[in-house]
Amino acid sequence: MGGGSSVRHFQADKDSSDIPAGKYDVVVTDLACPPLVEKNATSQEVPLVSPEWLMQSVIRGERLAFHSKPQYRHDYSSS
Repeated sequence: MGGGSSVRHFQADKDSSDIPAGKYDVVVTDLACPPLVEKNATSQEVPLVSPEWLMQSVIRGERLAFHSKPQYRHDYSSS
């Protein structure tokens, strides 16, 4: 209903953190995101967002702006 066409779970190998180019539109992650995955996604201009962004997008029925609120950043900490 929110317009998503598929969901994929990316599991990086221990020796690899490469995200296949052009395969993902967004990475939903949190503070536990490995630095190499973050670097790879950023270099491909793939937005890294928090699970809060995903939940609010589903609740509102639309894809929200990736960083319209600080809580939508994957590295957000309320402390």
